[in-house]
Amino acid sequence: MAQGIRISPEAADQISRHGAVPLTIHEYATTGGVTLQLPGDIYINAPFDDWWVADPEAVLVAGEEPVTYEVFFRGEAFPAEVLPLPGYLGARDANGHKAVDSVMSHADRIRISPIHGCSFGCKFCDSARKRYIKRPLQQLMDAYAIARADTELPPGTP
Repeated sequence: MAQGIRISPEAADQISRHGAVPLTIHEYATTGGVTLQLPGDIYINAPFDDWWVADPEAVLVAGEEPVTYEVFFRGEAFPAEVLPLPGYLGARDANGHKAVDSVMSHADRIRISPIHGCSFGCKFCDSARKRYIKRPLQQLMDAYAIARADTELPPGTP
């Protein structure tokens, strides 16, 4: 997916639940796009809306009800499952911190972010050159509990 993927209008409509949820979020510099599971338990992140994916070869299409997905790439079709975004995107802990500031689910894993900021200066990232800030342990534990309880994208069972 180095060149990204194009999402057909029908697939975009199904993935977004007819516009009720976003197709993707850009909560980290390297995680935007849709997460696909291909046969053989192969997981890939398929970016579709970044500046560098203007003309991708791969296309994600949606089939009939019940909805199935396929990736078309260089004349071949591959069945695919589109993993949903986590259900806790708007959730906050008891102190009002957004859960996604500290954790984020990717496929079957929860990624914990104990710090915020970065010392690099990448042009594609909105965290570039921000000083590192450590997050309090309780904030991390609260966010982890929120992510662990997610029913949309349960960790450990993609």
